[in-house]
Amino acid sequence: MTVETHSSSGLKELSNVRVGGGFLKRIQHLSSSTGTEMIFGLFLPTNKVDYTSSTPALFWLSGLTCDDTNFSMKAGPKAFEAAKKAVS
Repeated sequence: MTVETHSSSGLKELSNVRVGGGFLKRIQHLSSSTGTEMIFGLFLPTNKVDYTSSTPALFWLSGLTCDDTNFSMKAGPKAFEAAKKAVS
């Protein structure tokens, strides 16, 4: 696994996996609210070329017993295909 660090933003890309018509990234950052390292997931569909323009987003806020992988495991490939279609 390659960890890519974006020093200007303080983000670390922990993983980048091809799933359901795009890439699912796990990104670590230092939370200014909690003062701790946190991880979030980001799905980027392959059919979306220009990420600087407006793109639909879905925010999944996991509960106390969940982590950043909870949504991708429970929703599965159908969720990623639907996200890809949303930006077509």
